[in-house]
Amino acid sequence: MLKSKSSSNIPEFITPNFEKSEKTFAKYCYLYDPLVLRDSAMMFENPNETPNTWSTWHWEGFTRFIGKSNLIYYYSCVAPYIEKITSNRAIELVENYQKEISSRTDSNKRFCVESLLETLSKNLDQFFFVKQYIFYKCKDKEGWLIVLRTKDTKNEFVNPIKGRGETLEEASIDFAKNQSAQFTKNNSYINILLDNEIPLTTKDMFLYCSKFDPEVDPLSSRFIRPRQYSNSTIPYNYSLKCESSKTAFFLDIDYKNVKWRIKKLLKLENESPIIGCTLPVETSHFTIEEAFRNCEAKIEHLQNNPEDLRQAVADLERETMAKDLEYDRLEGEAFIDSMISEYGEDIFPDR
Repeated sequence: MLKSKSSSNIPEFITPNFEKSEKTFAKYCYLYDPLVLRDSAMMFENPNETPNTWSTWHWEGFTRFIGKSNLIYYYSCVAPYIEKITSNRAIELVENYQKEISSRTDSNKRFCVESLLETLSKNLDQFFFVKQYIFYKCKDKEGWLIVLRTKDTKNEFVNPIKGRGETLEEASIDFAKNQSAQFTKNNSYINILLDNEIPLTTKDMFLYCSKFDPEVDPLSSRFIRPRQYSNSTIPYNYSLKCESSKTAFFLDIDYKNVKWRIKKLLKLENESPIIGCTLPVETSHFTIEEAFRNCEAKIEHLQNNPEDLRQAVADLERETMAKDLEYDRLEGEAFIDSMISEYGEDIFPDR
């Protein structure tokens, strides 16, 4: 598997013969990248075959970036790039946290909370990124392809980071160069995220918000899945949220637009039959400081101005009733449509 370069005494590592064994291929990739899941390897020989659900994902990774013309065979396997924590594992971590925090002094409890969030926030409620390793052989060429993808097929990247090469080493170097290039392209956006101290993870969100409300529940901190990525690693838009019994904090990022939203509940002296005994008060601003300050100021204003408070309650009541009526209308239409689809138009002769 060693081939000497003509201009150097340094041997060049080349791709071995996998002997049509995905196990050998997986082992080879694992030796290069220990994160490779060795049971994820697959081999494809027939370009016209119809794969099952999981192998379709492997297959599409090849056909999307290489094409299947003149294909003889190819191998595919994956390695976690960001490993999403399963729900069972998250529950286990939370249970351990609850046992641990109960035995600690007040001065150490915050450290315990941050340790848990450090573990959860890396991956929980975020995309499951994987690096797909592909070795292909066509009639006219062969080579390697490494692509950063997500197993969520509904949110596949439009322009994922990828690397190509005649050897695995070359493909990996090309992958790193392309990742660096995409990072550099987003320099202005990255500076916005850095200069304004904008939280990127659930742990960051908890730390920022607990400065304004010490009762924020660390386990309420959530990263809301982005709708789009500017590239494979930097979200074009995303949201974070966390809350206490008194305050809900929301952060919405849409590329260069940043908006903090703060919502508090104002307790009403006279309970409304429509909205209950509390009035939600929400404000927004570019910074969390201003959004929080404005929310408190708005609540104080309503408390000191009964007429404005009555108007705010009345506005919310009208909005709530309008939403309820629209919901009932849609439910009614859905019921009628389902009855017609089952029994025909004659079931409502006067319609």
